[in-house]
Amino acid sequence: MKKAMYFACLLTLGCSPMRVLLPRTDSKSFKSIDFCELPKHKGDLVCVKGRYSGVEEYWSFKTTSVNGCPDKLDVELNLQEMKYAKLGFDRKSNRVHNNYMNSYLLIEVIGTYSDQEKEYGHLGHNNSVFVVQEIVSVTVKRSKTF
Repeated sequence: MKKAMYFACLLTLGCSPMRVLLPRTDSKSFKSIDFCELPKHKGDLVCVKGRYSGVEEYWSFKTTSVNGCPDKLDVELNLQEMKYAKLGFDRKSNRVHNNYMNSYLLIEVIGTYSDQEKEYGHLGHNNSVFVVQEIVSVTVKRSKTF
């Protein structure tokens, strides 16, 4: 009976489309790579830090470097509809989306990079995608432009 209840609980909670729980990874066990090095690590599970910003429905994950990357690298951040309550990601993301003119998110994430389809995001605005497995850290920053 105990196993049947456990199985029923797994089916009920595990199949919920609102929340996907992934096992926590140790971010220290992943080599942090420079954002501009992402194309050299296609399909590898890596840890990278970047700036998530945009206007209206045009959002991208980009390098934090002032000079940018040698090749134009605008990455769609694929969060797979996950919830990140522990880091306050949903709250911080909403804050930045509502104040996109003067703020952005500084995010450190673990996941995989791909550029197979060449067009990602709203109307193919981005040229690659980073599929997030885990958000390590997230901070709201003020833009210096405005």
